[in-house]
Amino acid sequence: MNLHLHADNCQGQNKNKTVVAYLMWRCITGLSKSIELSFMQVGHTRCSVDAYFGLIKQRWRSTENDTLADVQDAVSSSCAANKAVMFSWSWLEWDKFLLKFFRPIEGIQKYHHFTMSSDDRENIFCRTTPTSEPVKFRILQAGVQPPSSPMDLPVELPPAGLSASRKQYLDKELTQFFFPESHDSLPWK
Repeated sequence: MNLHLHADNCQGQNKNKTVVAYLMWRCITGLSKSIELSFMQVGHTRCSVDAYFGLIKQRWRSTENDTLADVQDAVSSSCAANKAVMFSWSWLEWDKFLLKFFRPIEGIQKYHHFTMSSDDRENIFCRTTPTSEPVKFRILQAGVQPPSSPMDLPVELPPAGLSASRKQYLDKELTQFFFPESHDSLPWK
């Protein structure tokens, strides 16, 4: 599978060593043949994805959203193209796992296009523009054998949950803003 991903140019959530290393891990383990990751230029304000979020926001403001079912309905009824998908997940400790195999890219913020492939399991190619000359970075740690199977995963992080004092605080401060019929389904109850 070849992936072409576009992401917001946000260092904290998208453009960082963990995301790039994870994508390289996908190539090395055979989950993806090649991946191209492109970041939007700083200052982009309009794109089709943003428009769909805008429709969700409009619908959200005009409905009562006390439960997860209410949120799901608000998203799905915002327009024909939006469909809420409810799922549960587990948190995996990707940071520590990936740091054993991959090095961070120096000056990652100046690059906007990253290309990686299962054909080159050690290097990633970075460009400042779509047509600029790629710069090759050795992302694989020297002397380290990367995982070869997608079943080689990091450890699962158990959810910490809410402390008793946090539950009391949320109950005292927030419950009043929900309809009484939804009080029993609030996560801090």
